[in-house]
Amino acid sequence: HDLQVHQIELELQNKELIQAQEDLELTKEEYFQLFNQAPIGYISVDRSGIIHRSNSAFQEMVGCGFNRLFHRPLVQFIHKDDQNTFLSLFKRFISQKTGEVFDVRLTNTSGKTSYAQLTIKPLKLSEKKDRPDQILVAITDITEKKSAELALQESKDRLNIIVEDMPAMVCRFDPDGTISFANKEFCKYFTQNKDACSGINYFDLIPAESVETLKKELGNLTKDLPVKAIEVSHSDRQEVKNWLRWTIRSIYNNQGS
Repeated sequence: HDLQVHQIELELQNKELIQAQEDLELTKEEYFQLFNQAPIGYISVDRSGIIHRSNSAFQEMVGCGFNRLFHRPLVQFIHKDDQNTFLSLFKRFISQKTGEVFDVRLTNTSGKTSYAQLTIKPLKLSEKKDRPDQILVAITDITEKKSAELALQESKDRLNIIVEDMPAMVCRFDPDGTISFANKEFCKYFTQNKDACSGINYFDLIPAESVETLKKELGNLTKDLPVKAIEVSHSDRQEVKNWLRWTIRSIYNNQGS
């Protein structure tokens, strides 16, 4: 009877072990799918930067299957002009054991270049070791973001060229009158020196008797009516009196100020 009871207990334990094993395999499969199907690239490398694991997203980025990625240095997929930067930051990560986040260009097997943000963190698989067994690298494709930033910068550069070469005086000033930007024509007229325009107060350029009127006019500007044209006199360095027509546009922030 005792042997039969013991046999039943063993059979129950065996079923529990089988179920636990099945649950463990299912959990492993779920985590593998989360890793492999993640929308950003994931790879694990050792302290020398050699690739040991990679997911589908990274394989698509570099145009290379896992069999060709395994045991290859990650630096081989970094654009040649960014390799020194990558190696320097990777070495700093190894020595300091703190996470690193930086942008680099990737080059795939067909020579196409893309922009990526790399996030490097230690991956500790054993609490008994002082250093990580592996290093996790997350790779986010930021090509569209970089392209938009470059296009925006090009647009700003073109606008600056137009404003600088415009045959009219252009400046930008804060509500207190401090000028934060002035083009060449403005500086040439008032100071003869581009650097000397920095910090000048716009209201100091207006006749004293017109300043209060001007401030009142500016105070009446709104988001619906942001533009005001004024005409004031100004005496140049030779005390020649000129009349200037200023078209002033107020620029508002998201809070409406």
